[in-house]
Parts: sequence; structure tokens; C-alpha cells
Amino acid sequence: MRVRELTLTALAFAFAILWVGGLASYLVLKGPPAASRWAAPAFLALSGIIVLVSAQAADRMALLGWGILGWSVELLGVHTGIPFGRYHYTGVLFPLVAGVPVAMGCAWIVLLAYVQQMMIGWTLPGWARPLLGAIWMTAIDLVMEPLAVGQLGYWRWSEGGSYYGVPLSNFTGWFLVSLALFLLYRRPMVANVWERWIGASVILFFTILALGSSLVLPAMMGVILFALHAGFSLSAARHPPAEAGRSR
Repeated sequence: MRVRELTLTALAFAFAILWVGGLASYLVLKGPPAASRWAAPAFLALSGIIVLVSAQAADRMALLGWGILGWSVELLGVHTGIPFGRYHYTGVLFPLVAGVPVAMGCAWIVLLAYVQQMMIGWTLPGWARPLLGAIWMTAIDLVMEPLAVGQLGYWRWSEGGSYYGVPLSNFTGWFLVSLALFLLYRRPMVANVWERWIGASVILFFTILALGSSLVLPAMMGVILFALHAGFSLSAARHPPAEAGRSR
């Protein structure tokens, strides 16, 4: 095996351990032990590293740019309330720089890469791909956000909101930021099974937590998203897209 393949295999093994351990800690123990505070930021960091290591060079630069821009928007949001609303990070996702976890850059990378991967091979007008991507990103946030501010305690909203304590301005901001990031990089990425399945595993992680926590709407949305993932992946396996090139 090549060095990169060995590296990705080792990283994926570590990620899988954190994935299973994270679910067990919240579903069985009702929270991670104090000694495992490092696990949450490590989980997000590993997901981002796997995506970056597996990506083609040209795609990797776009992903890094997305991560930096996504993190910068979080920085703006924490200090001004624009574009999501007023919120602050709790310190669970340490380390923080200027009040924003470094791992949030990885979160943006993973989700944006995943949505791009799922749209590979789709024949869409130029304006439709960024729009659909932003809608997809917002649907993912509808799954993740209630858990992030609830059981996981990653951040807190200053004034709460109507969707499990989350203000609707968050989803408007999430849609607009995602749309802008997709507009900045419109070229379809090279097909990459790592990016597809790391993104899907993160969505599945939050979906299972939502089911275990009786969060009906996030759980339903998560099930729908994962069903779409399975359907599109099966279709792509049967009819590989010409534009994607060889899947790595």
C-alpha cells in the first residue's frame, strides 16, 4: 500500500473509535467522562484531516480556503452576531482562537466537501448547483444544531429560538454563507469515497444521537438525508459519472 493509503487507513481507524466511543458516551453514559474532553475536538479534527489528506491537490486548496473562510465567518458571528445571531462557544471544542474553536474550520471543510461530492455527475444549470448545495447544507444544520447546543454543549445562543432553542436567523445565515462559499468554487470536485463517507458518518452520528434523545424533527431530517445518501451512492455506483474521473 502507498504511504497515503496507509495514513488514511490509520486515521480512519482512529476516527471510527472516536465515532463509536462518542455515541456510547452520550447514549449509555449520558455524557463523556471528564478525562475524555479531548475526544470531541479530536473527532472533528480527524474528520477534516482525512478529507484533506484524501483530496486531490487542486481540491485540497479549495477545501482549505473553505475552512479558513468558514472559520472567519464564525469569528465574525461570535463578535458581532452577524450573520447567524448572537452566540458564544463554551470551550468544549478547544482550543479556541479569539473565541472560535480551530476545529470549526474542519467542520466546514467536511460538510462542504460532502455536499459537493454528492452532487458530482448531476447535470445542473450553473446557478442551481450552489443553490442546491446551500439548501443541502441547511438541511444538515437542522439535524446538527439542536444537539450541538443541547446534549453536546458546543455553543450557546444568547436569546434562544423557536427551533429547539435555536433562532431561525442561524439557518438563514447558514444558507447564505454556504451559498457564498459554493459560488466561490463552482468546479465539481474529483470523486472521492473518503469525502463522501466521512461526511455521511458525521450526519449519521448526529442522527443517531437525535433518535436517542427523542429529538423528532432533527431525527426525521437525519434519516431522510441518510436515505438520500444511500440512494444517490447506489445510483452513482451503477452509473459512474463521466466528469468525476476515477474514484480514489
